[in-house]
Amino acid sequence: MHLPTVLITGASGFLGGTIASVLSQRGFPLCLCGSKLSESLAGGQAKVFRERLPSRKIQEFVAATQPDWVVHCAGPARVAASFKDPPADFLNSVTATDCLYQAIERHAPNAKVLFMSSAAVYGQPYQLPITQETPPEPISPYGEHKLQCERLGNDLRARSSSRIEVSNWRIFSAYGPRLQKQVLWDIFRKSLAGDEVVLDGTGHETRDLIYSLDIAKVVLQVITSGQISQEIVNIGSGRSVSIATLAKLFLESLDYRGSFRFSGIRHQGVPQQWSVDAGDCRQLCGGQMISLENGIASYAQWLKREFGGSQYANRVLADTG
Repeated sequence: MHLPTVLITGASGFLGGTIASVLSQRGFPLCLCGSKLSESLAGGQAKVFRERLPSRKIQEFVAATQPDWVVHCAGPARVAASFKDPPADFLNSVTATDCLYQAIERHAPNAKVLFMSSAAVYGQPYQLPITQETPPEPISPYGEHKLQCERLGNDLRARSSSRIEVSNWRIFSAYGPRLQKQVLWDIFRKSLAGDEVVLDGTGHETRDLIYSLDIAKVVLQVITSGQISQEIVNIGSGRSVSIATLAKLFLESLDYRGSFRFSGIRHQGVPQQWSVDAGDCRQLCGGQMISLENGIASYAQWLKREFGGSQYANRVLADTG
């Protein structure tokens, strides 16, 4: 069976790397774009573009590889950083996406694009659970820039000269091996520092977490089907959990013996309550998704394996991300 060629941007990152690994194991011809690609991920028959978007050279790479599918994972992933430097967030998100889409339109006019957007486009909705019909109202530059990227894809799809299909995937709180940022990484990093973990917020905030391998499974399912069925897909588990419950579960999986509490400090651009109708995502996943308990245990085991020694712990503690 002929397998389509897949271009993955952000392949050196958490989600892009996970998707690349799963597709590679299934034998898909891959074209990987990432400034920090490891030899293990880029090995075999993969074609590699080791530059950060935006880059004019992406035109040559797309022309040479002619991808059938593009999984666009590249871009910033920190809400706080988007407030500190909105122009940088715009450059690495909107400008980078525009650069990529120009290359696709010119050199891969029949490609199908899966854009890994973010639930941050929704901001803090008044009505829960979130559905595809929930209007986007971003409350951070990060969310606004993701929404602008979605519009670039919509414009690309709408142009009469283009046969390109684009689906915007609004991903909720993804986690799993390779992740070294956001709330679970923060909890892990602080667990190494002493007998008390102090987290921002109240603990009553809720999130919908989805294991990274489940996202990769959905990507595999869609590419294998050869069809993009929806322009917008909410990528989540459909299970809302409080940060306090999440912290307790995660610290137990890390075998942490200390205590934890919440400072009450709230940060700009951070939604307080999130839940999502994830029926479409679960259907694409075949109804089989990794439970939060099993996913958290798996991620904790990966962290202990990767950063278990004192020398690694010191490196983690030095990380300010």
